[in-house]
Amino acid sequence: MGKTVTAFRLYISWAAAAAWLAILAFLTLQGGDDTSALSLRIARWLTAILKQIGRYEVSTFTLNMALRKSAHVIVFFILGLLLTNAIRATFIALKRGLTSAIAGAVCAIIAVSCEYSKTFIPGRHCQWDEAALDIAAAITGVLIFSLLNSFKRRKKDPPCQPH
Repeated sequence: MGKTVTAFRLYISWAAAAAWLAILAFLTLQGGDDTSALSLRIARWLTAILKQIGRYEVSTFTLNMALRKSAHVIVFFILGLLLTNAIRATFIALKRGLTSAIAGAVCAIIAVSCEYSKTFIPGRHCQWDEAALDIAAAITGVLIFSLLNSFKRRKKDPPCQPH
């Protein structure tokens, strides 16, 4: 019996991926001053929380830099998860490796496009090392999704036991 995907799951899968792409576009298209101000606000907020809960002395500047780099990893990791889910739900008949490769390629195109688009935004600049980081994070998301999906399938369909 072939697998089927409900229209609702398909819609939700693509809606989640599209919503995440909208967030990614918003973050990518911010001007240099806006993106700096946003990350600095978040870093100050996190610094205050860390000081309150554990008496950690963390430099806001250090936390801001870590936050800016980790934001790339987090955003593209989640993109990899969501796109893999949507592509797999859409093309359920394709082999899992192929859907993972398609998701990885789409994520790589998005990462390169986002980084290149920064050349047109005041106060932003293109950094190919960030694009590479974005691609690595997205592919990690694709692989984690595939691995978790593989475990889920094995648990659902255990191998036949000899009698």
